[in-house]
Amino acid sequence: MKKISLVFLMVFVTLTSCNNDDDNNSNNTTTSEIVGIWSMEKYIDQDGESNLTDCDKQTFFEFLESGIFNFTVYVDNFDETSCEIINQTSGDWEIINDNEIKFTNNINQENIVEYNIFQENGNTFIEIIDFVSDDNFTEITYIKNE
Repeated sequence: MKKISLVFLMVFVTLTSCNNDDDNNSNNTTTSEIVGIWSMEKYIDQDGESNLTDCDKQTFFEFLESGIFNFTVYVDNFDETSCEIINQTSGDWEIINDNEIKFTNNINQENIVEYNIFQENGNTFIEIIDFVSDDNFTEITYIKNE
C-alpha cells in the first residue's frame, strides 16, 4: 500500500513535471466526453499491476468544462481504518489531439500524456498513459462516475 501511495505521488509529479511543446489541435474527442469525475480503477507500471485498496480507488480526476482539472489522491491512513488525502492539486487541461491531453498544474508545469476513452459493460473508462522512458511508464485507468 505504501508503495502505491508513493507511486501516486510520483505519477502526479511526472504528470506535471515534463514539458512537451507539441500543440496539434485536431481532436475527435469532444470536451463533453472527458468532463466529469473519474475514479481510479486500475494502476499498472513497468513492475506490473498493483492491487488497489478501497482508499486508492477514491483517488480521482475531475475535469471541468472550463478547462480546469482537480486531482485528489487518497490512501489508507497509518492504522488502515480510514482514508486520507495525501495530495490535491489543480490546473488547466486541454485536448491536444485524438489521444493526448495537456495538463498544466497550478505552478505552470506542463505535461502531455496519452489517453484512451473506451466503453466496457456499460461503463466509460479513460486510460491515462505517461511514458517517462521506454522502460518507465504508468498506465492508470479511471472509471467515469455517471
